[in-house]
Amino acid sequence: MKNLIFILTLILSLNVCAQNTSFEDTNVFVRVYDAQGKKINKGHIVSISDTSLQLVKRGETIDVPVNDIGSIKTKYSGWTNVVTGAVLGAGVGFIAGDPEVIAIGTVAGAAAGWITTLFKKTETFDIDGDAAKLEALESLLVE
Repeated sequence: MKNLIFILTLILSLNVCAQNTSFEDTNVFVRVYDAQGKKINKGHIVSISDTSLQLVKRGETIDVPVNDIGSIKTKYSGWTNVVTGAVLGAGVGFIAGDPEVIAIGTVAGAAAGWITTLFKKTETFDIDGDAAKLEALESLLVE
């Protein structure tokens, strides 16, 4: 019986261990910047071609031409952690029902969010409108 359970578990887990070769099953969030460093778009990667980067944002598909891309950064910005921490801290304070605890919770949550940004491993990829660099990015992100 133990062998049957082991073999069944092994067979069912083979799909989990298979290498992912596309962005269909991944959840890679990126921020796209132009050559001047201004953010032009953000979203989850759907596909990468030699002419464009396809993102999805709130259910809407966005095509960003390679020529417009200066650099790409992975993950959300650090401010997301700070704001999330502050909101959670304020929520805890609100549950306590004391305005002083709300203020302390907000500050403590924001501080905790800021500390987590120190451990965030955001990567920056310089594309500079080069299709070859964008194609190389695909192999780096899908692992």
